[in-house]
Amino acid sequence: MTPIGGSYSQWKQRRTNKLEVIKNDMKHLNFDINRALKVGLITSLLWGASGLVLADPSQDYDLDTLKSMSLEELVNVEVSIASKTSTKLSDTAAAVYVITAEEIKRSAATSIPELLRSVPGLHVAKINSNSWSIGTRGFGGQFANSLLVLMDGRSLYTPLFGGVFWDVQDTVLEDIERIEIIRGPGGAIWGSNAVNGVINIITKDASQTQENLISGTAGSHEQGSITVRHGAALSNDTSYRMYVKQRRLDNYEYQSGDSAEDDWQDRRAGFRIDSTIHENHQISFHGGAYKGNAAGLAYIPPISLPLPDALPASLNQAKFSGENLTFLWQNDGAEGSSRSLQLFYDHTYRQELLATEDRTTLDIEFQQNFTWSDQYTTVGAGYRETRDKLINGAAVSFDPAKDTNETWNAFVQNRSVNIIENLDMIVGVKIEGNDRMQSDYELQPSIRFNYQISETSTVWAALSKAIRSPTRVEQDATLSIFVPANTPVIGQSLNQPTLATLVATGVYDVEKLTSLEAGFRTNLKNNLRIDIAAYYNEFKGLPGLQLISGPVLNPGPPPTYAVSIAMINSTDFKAHGTEVSLWWQPSPQWQGRIHYSYANNSSNAGFVTIPTVEHQLNLNLYGTLSDDLTINIDARHVGAPAGLIMDEYVEMDLKLIWQVTPSLDISLAGRNLLHSNHLEYSASSPSTRNAEIERDFYLKLNWSL
Repeated sequence: MTPIGGSYSQWKQRRTNKLEVIKNDMKHLNFDINRALKVGLITSLLWGASGLVLADPSQDYDLDTLKSMSLEELVNVEVSIASKTSTKLSDTAAAVYVITAEEIKRSAATSIPELLRSVPGLHVAKINSNSWSIGTRGFGGQFANSLLVLMDGRSLYTPLFGGVFWDVQDTVLEDIERIEIIRGPGGAIWGSNAVNGVINIITKDASQTQENLISGTAGSHEQGSITVRHGAALSNDTSYRMYVKQRRLDNYEYQSGDSAEDDWQDRRAGFRIDSTIHENHQISFHGGAYKGNAAGLAYIPPISLPLPDALPASLNQAKFSGENLTFLWQNDGAEGSSRSLQLFYDHTYRQELLATEDRTTLDIEFQQNFTWSDQYTTVGAGYRETRDKLINGAAVSFDPAKDTNETWNAFVQNRSVNIIENLDMIVGVKIEGNDRMQSDYELQPSIRFNYQISETSTVWAALSKAIRSPTRVEQDATLSIFVPANTPVIGQSLNQPTLATLVATGVYDVEKLTSLEAGFRTNLKNNLRIDIAAYYNEFKGLPGLQLISGPVLNPGPPPTYAVSIAMINSTDFKAHGTEVSLWWQPSPQWQGRIHYSYANNSSNAGFVTIPTVEHQLNLNLYGTLSDDLTINIDARHVGAPAGLIMDEYVEMDLKLIWQVTPSLDISLAGRNLLHSNHLEYSASSPSTRNAEIERDFYLKLNWSL
């Protein structure tokens, strides 16, 4: 299926082609060129409007196709994440990156978080065997909450804390068509929580997976993963696929050599049906279910004084399950209009030491595109209801225990083509309201400009506002926080450990971002391309603390302090950075890319540590060693995150793919080859033990039947 809302790129190309024909005819007739352009523009719009269609559903960036693509074609694949319409990357006024199906196939990654390591501006760190910290432009952490993540348009973040449980986000990697990432705010289109970025995982149309697949992986850390997928056509217009997948990962170890007890296993199944009804109507129906568990040690503060000398570690055996269904209808209507309707149902259950969450979400989104004069306009509206039931855990309680939250939104975006020659202006705004905002609604406006300097060079700029809605934890949770001695609490450092009780007040409100961005893309040579993006962000209303009572000294032993605090929107700070990507294709058989990211953030926003990596460098080299043997090398340098207790590191992954037959390939991969183990993420407390990421090897077999 195609991106929701149709293809701006196809409309623009048809319009441009018809303009050129009219311009040439007018020249031969010696008409005034300005008048001819106006006549041609109006005529082309009348002709082109009736021909507006969705992007070609058969388009598939598979391995064989991408091997034959030029560098320019590779970086001009169509994306929909910046505008919800299919647009060439060169026409996109945003910092966008696309992970293609070919990159997924050749990568040594075996999970979605690992695939995101290659994206400029993203800091991806493995916390233990089953947990990840993923942040954009400096905002990371296991509970990072300023990044909107979707799969085929279905939101994956939880309103519990506003982030993503990455251990349950999985699918058949061979079924992913591409992953689109926008660094920077996307609130004008996607709404709240699209503050620092948006990730949309787009799976293939069922017509592109018309075969049976058996895939198995086993290695030193990958204890066994097997996928069985069946795909076929029900008719000339309808295709389907279904799959089952099971995966299991082994434990890592702490720096002391003790087991981190963080093994992980997951079982899931899913299906997808795609059908074309008549000529202009397409429907897609897909869903899945999963069940698994992820272990690990948790350090739970006691709920009363005195504190022990060191926090006791408890085994946290997280149990999770869920199911989801998504229905999408798209229609290419008359006179250049296109429209779509998407509905999804999602149920998740997760039981941990800290809390148990049982959540059901219903969502409906409608979108309409149309063209007029020099304008390409998209409008849409949506409604979401999420209901939860929370069971209190160790040191955490919620009031109320059950809650229903309703969110509504409406947006409009208009692209004015050639306001002056080769300059497009994109103006959009989203209005959104929900039960947790103190105001009736919030506006998220954006204005973007895209100027085409030449056929291979563009420059863009954007000014945007985005918000993040309050979560259940921020408004309704009472929890205990352990604060080590000599750590600042409410502006003062106490010389003894402190038990801080965060009291639920319900007053925490939206966080706001105003962002100024600019970028430049160009071909330096036919085989060399560069993409540069820079940003300046101002955040308002991030978390801060307000003292309610204390500190009160308990003589112990050991001596400890007690304070009561409340979370308020009291922290403002600024951030800036730059991201540079360089693609190089020295020959049809070899490709390379280098990504460099620089982020300068405050290391501490209120009481929440923002583990910002200031400098990050990624290098990829991919090539053909023989007709049936390819190699992929991924190397990365990651600076020491500000606010965390760890050093910078350099690592490398390598993967060899042997195409035994057209239907059988065998892969041998090694990850983290430069060290037997290394630290990618640490807690800010020196008393907390941290799992080290180990060197591992695996063998993978893909057999298409």
